[in-house]
Amino acid sequence: TKISLAKTQIPVETQESVTATITGTNSDIRGVTKIKLLDSNKDEYTESTVTVPIVNNTSNTEFTVDIPLPTTEGFYTVAVFFDDVKDTTTTTLQVYGTPSISEVTIPVAGPSYGGNVLPVTIIGKNFKAPGATASGFTISDPRFKNVTIISDTKAKAEVTCPYAVGTTNVTVSYGESSATTTLKVIESVTSYEVG
Repeated sequence: TKISLAKTQIPVETQESVTATITGTNSDIRGVTKIKLLDSNKDEYTESTVTVPIVNNTSNTEFTVDIPLPTTEGFYTVAVFFDDVKDTTTTTLQVYGTPSISEVTIPVAGPSYGGNVLPVTIIGKNFKAPGATASGFTISDPRFKNVTIISDTKAKAEVTCPYAVGTTNVTVSYGESSATTTLKVIESVTSYEVG
């Protein structure tokens, strides 16, 4: 069995369904067939489940269905179930929005670590959505550099540690979304520690 989607990446709430073509053998003698979307927890997104009718003169090699799209962003597994048994072949559908940032973390450092690089972790979603790039991130402090997208939910950057004890508020943005954290240099730390 092969599952082909008309589109594999679709912006959230821009269309109602996506066309799936299922190709295989003996489609004309199949039993009850359902196409299901499974979320990242492998739970069925029931609003998108389609029961495929058995029609006389159905092709024995393929059939096509329109799958209602979720209104929730995420990656979904598209699976075919024959008589409630999941076929081993699946494909992935991404329903995405614009990148958004929920959290930024920077380790706490000591003044003796000044001049060295601190790792910065940026958490959010849609970092791998079509059109999203590392250059789309803006950071309020010029000491930050080398933003790299790691996954759809994680990016990293680097910041040069200040020599002076103190705190600096830092805002990381992507479009309309932003999160603020604090770059802290405290006397009691000799290198850096997650904080």
